[in-house]
Amino acid sequence: MARSIVAELKKFDKNLALKPRWLVMTKRDLLPDEEAEKRRGRDIVRRLRFRGPHFLVSAATGRGTK
Repeated sequence: MARSIVAELKKFDKNLALKPRWLVMTKRDLLPDEEAEKRRGRDIVRRLRFRGPHFLVSAATGRGTK
């Protein structure tokens, strides 16, 4: 999904696609801390080859939103 969004941005406006992006993943509260960090750091970010800032948040608890 994230790659599809970037591809659409490039089609729409190449300059927009060059702007900095954050990767924000939700539902942190559904996993124990260690598993959530492992999945964020080693799995999703790596598979996306994402190089920018990335955050794991929970809307339900507010964790990671500051």
